[in-house]
Amino acid sequence: MNPALLNLSAALAYAVLGGLAWRAPAVARQRSLLLLVLAVWLVQGAALGQALLVDGQLLLGVGHSIGAFTWIAVATLGVVSLRDKASALGMMVWPLAALGCVAAVAWPEVHTLAGSDRPLLQAHLVAAILAYAFFTLAGLQAWLMQWTEGRLHAGRVDGWVAQLPPVITQENILFRLIWSGFVLLTLNLVSGALFAEEIFGKALPFNHKTVLGITSWLIFGWLLAGRHIGGWRGRIAARMTIAGCIVLLLAYIGARFVAEILLGRA
Repeated sequence: MNPALLNLSAALAYAVLGGLAWRAPAVARQRSLLLLVLAVWLVQGAALGQALLVDGQLLLGVGHSIGAFTWIAVATLGVVSLRDKASALGMMVWPLAALGCVAAVAWPEVHTLAGSDRPLLQAHLVAAILAYAFFTLAGLQAWLMQWTEGRLHAGRVDGWVAQLPPVITQENILFRLIWSGFVLLTLNLVSGALFAEEIFGKALPFNHKTVLGITSWLIFGWLLAGRHIGGWRGRIAARMTIAGCIVLLLAYIGARFVAEILLGRA
């Protein structure tokens, strides 16, 4: 089936599922709904597979990159929810995945990724996509935690907020996501440096991707150190998480968007 049609079908389904979760966050924990999410996730995966894997070659483009990391984010949420009460994040992750599907249709252009058969680059890509997925969840969790705290301080604990996990539980989920993302981001930077050394003879080329990637790593490392040493939590943790996520997003997705969509360069 045509990848664009698969993506649009998945986008519509994700939007409906996200709308249901927004109406009642507790619905996101129901097994029947999660099975529907799995089915939609498989449809999106089929669309990505058709677009990005052609004759054994790995192709890449900004639209499908956005789609790929939202696809991994949905899967990551499912795995994380097996241990933590993080399923309420579906009300934000599923609409985000819908946008990822639309992005793949809006910007379908792809190009061959040089060196995609090299183990170091493969490790770099896997670590990068997983790191983006974990930090996407962390950023959304930080926003949800900050929003919940604001409602509690305002005394507006209505039925919707009452269905969310306690703030302390949300905070524990947040830092587990950050730790996982930080380890993956470290692997991504190390594998990227080794690959650059192997191909270009220079481990850390000075460009926006390197600078922003290292900056986000420092932000998250500083936050984790502050958590361990000073017990940082609440608003400072949420704001630093969101800042680190924005910097990390700009490191690749933002840069590729400017290069491929605004400037028309592959």
